[in-house]
Amino acid sequence: DKKKKHKKEKKHKHKKEARKALLGAVDQNEYGKYGVIKLEHFYKKAREFEAWLAEVKQIPDMAGMSKHDQHEHFKEFMEDYNTATHRHPKYYDYEKWEMDEYRRKQRAAARQADEVPTEFNDEEALRRERKRRAELEQRQEFQAMMRDFKLSKEKRAEHQQYQLWQAEMEAAYKRGDSATVERLKAKLDPETFKRMTRKELEDDGS
Repeated sequence: DKKKKHKKEKKHKHKKEARKALLGAVDQNEYGKYGVIKLEHFYKKAREFEAWLAEVKQIPDMAGMSKHDQHEHFKEFMEDYNTATHRHPKYYDYEKWEMDEYRRKQRAAARQADEVPTEFNDEEALRRERKRRAELEQRQEFQAMMRDFKLSKEKRAEHQQYQLWQAEMEAAYKRGDSATVERLKAKLDPETFKRMTRKELEDDGS
């Protein structure tokens, strides 16, 4: 038993010396960056210490550890704390880290919430623009159709008027009314007929 105890103490001594050597290599400007803790801060830093034990030492629960082992592990934790060499900020101030994480997640959620309506608004604006264009195209098609219909109707009316004047000119020719024949012949001239307005055609036809 004495041999085992001596071996354990020797191992601990070597480990302690190695950590002192490491401490000597640490940038002195970093020492105490997050404050300096002592063994008396064991309960004050219990949350940080427990997180460190679980994640670094793979000891999920220190309830089964002896007080001596707890203190030995805490001394190691304490050295990394004082020299600012812990691998994660949560081991210095768990509550602050937890709050920072919460705020970070809140900001991320807020950004995501802001982006969703923007995407929705963009889609809604695009949908309205497509609808407006479709309605405009429909109106333009309808107007073009009405113009074609109107032109067709006018063309039919002009053709009927032309035939009517031809029949009237033939009748005037048969009865020897040369004045009427000459008047209608001038109107039936293709170039003259094209230049006549719709109103002139209606007035002459009445």
